[in-house]
Amino acid sequence: MILKEWCNFTIDSGRSYVRESVIRIPDNGCNSFPAVRMIVQSLLFTQESPIKIYLVDSEYGLITNYGIGFQSFEQAKFIADVKLVELGFEIKKPFILQA
Repeated sequence: MILKEWCNFTIDSGRSYVRESVIRIPDNGCNSFPAVRMIVQSLLFTQESPIKIYLVDSEYGLITNYGIGFQSFEQAKFIADVKLVELGFEIKKPFILQA
């Protein structure tokens, strides 16, 4: 399954980024939603707020937490991409940490 590139995502409690699957369920129509989402979310709008990573599988109704307390969004997106590759997903424009 292919996941799109990272984009901003609005969640009430804080700043977030999401990588969504190209495949949508139930029928890829206007009322459908992504089969899989990897979300990197700040719990609050402050810079010191902990960042968490979790995977939402809408098809099977599963949410898998991959950790909390990351230092930055860059670090969290990199780790999330590594997890997606480990799980066998294909991702567009992988996030690469800059030296």
